[in-house]
Amino acid sequence: MVKRAILTAYVASLILTLVSNIIQSAQIVDLAIRDIFGCSYALQIYPALGSVICGHEHGNVTPFASDAYVLSLGFMILAWICIVIYTVNYNLDDNIYLQWIANIGLLCLCALWLSIFLQQPTFDVTRIELVQQQHQQQQDNRAMNLNVD
Repeated sequence: MVKRAILTAYVASLILTLVSNIIQSAQIVDLAIRDIFGCSYALQIYPALGSVICGHEHGNVTPFASDAYVLSLGFMILAWICIVIYTVNYNLDDNIYLQWIANIGLLCLCALWLSIFLQQPTFDVTRIELVQQQHQQQQDNRAMNLNVD
């Protein structure tokens, strides 16, 4: 009984993490659409059911109003990508090529982000010491203690 409760809690945690990641990915796609085209479209669910809205807000984590529930274009694009990947191959073990492509893409994005970060004028390498003086003094004391004959 305890094992079943632990397994249930683990699966619930995985599902909640998956839902959170899907929502964040859809928001990223919506923000990219907003930045490229000026607004991201969505089908509003609440407060006005069925109306199409254009989200162009910049002061929020989503381009849409914070009090609106929507089915956004970013979410629909993300769902379409997942459905296409699923219909191409039902077995996730055979999708290892997609995982390699995703990992290489992530590596390229990290390298791009790091190069942009290092080129920022606010990033001053001289403010960061390789070894801080306080730690250097401690290391010198430890080395002196090890040299006792």
